[in-house]
Amino acid sequence: MLFQIYGLQLDIPKEYKIILWKDSVFYEGTVEIHANVGNMIKMDWNDLTKILQKYPTPEDFFKENIERIKEDPDIIDPKLETYTWSGDSEHAYYFHKLSYRAVRKFPRKEISDYIMGLGVFCKNSNRFILLQYRPPEKSPDIGEKALEIIKSFKCRCEE
Repeated sequence: MLFQIYGLQLDIPKEYKIILWKDSVFYEGTVEIHANVGNMIKMDWNDLTKILQKYPTPEDFFKENIERIKEDPDIIDPKLETYTWSGDSEHAYYFHKLSYRAVRKFPRKEISDYIMGLGVFCKNSNRFILLQYRPPEKSPDIGEKALEIIKSFKCRCEE
């Protein structure tokens, strides 16, 4: 099922819930796509002018957090994968998945975790669009479905 708001489009399963944050407008807002309890893909959009003041590229936006996670002494075996996105060439983007294992000190426990993210600069609409997914600790992971949904993102700024 195609879901579209303010020219931002995703293909999501019919049974998923969509929550639009109150006060979302064209230049700033948030949508949550819920598969089940805890499993959520979040799409945020913000004024690109504000983002460009600090981050010249979508990759620069993510780099800070990726490096912080990699440098954490409790993080083991960080692995960064990048993906291609089928948006048009007018949109700069960075699409990645950072996988790692983390050791918790109390109670002592090792967990596998990852964060998936797509950041898109749309100069036509002057927006930065961010899609993210992180699996919940106590619910089944929808990682492959989340990847498919995020890959389906289209910016319909020309229409």
